[in-house]
Amino acid sequence: LAFKLAVNSLGETDEMLKTEADFADDRAFKNFYLKEFDFKEDAQLIVRLTTAKEKVAIISSFETKILMQANRAPFFYYFPMVDSRPMRMRLFDMTALWTMGRLQKTLDELQSAKPAYIFMEKILMTTSVPAQYEYVYSDLFVILKYIHQYYEPAQEGKYLIAMKRKS
Repeated sequence: LAFKLAVNSLGETDEMLKTEADFADDRAFKNFYLKEFDFKEDAQLIVRLTTAKEKVAIISSFETKILMQANRAPFFYYFPMVDSRPMRMRLFDMTALWTMGRLQKTLDELQSAKPAYIFMEKILMTTSVPAQYEYVYSDLFVILKYIHQYYEPAQEGKYLIAMKRKS
């Protein structure tokens, strides 16, 4: 519990963790899944702020599904960048940036291409985190430091915030 953040990307404490016993039948489970894993609001945010041919920089648990719904290609070479976990969880994601080389390549991509927007889960804006986060998510913290240095919040979807490059 000490590892959990105060709220999730929706500003809520309920993580909606469910088991089979929580559903009356398969239809109820399917309806829950379809509702929880529909990212149309976030896909629409991406569509509004990017062009159809533009590769999208996104840091989110369901990067692949969101980009598929937005009909956009991924920006990052290491994709998906983060592991998938339920979007309502109150913690950060582990990344695929397992080596210093991968981390540096990702920073170089951002620095050379300077995408107009980076889309990331709102929970990643959390500044008050448990001390062990800096150890467990050290690579993610490097990326977030870069984002906060060169980008500022612009618009929000349901789970995502669009960070716009500062002029």
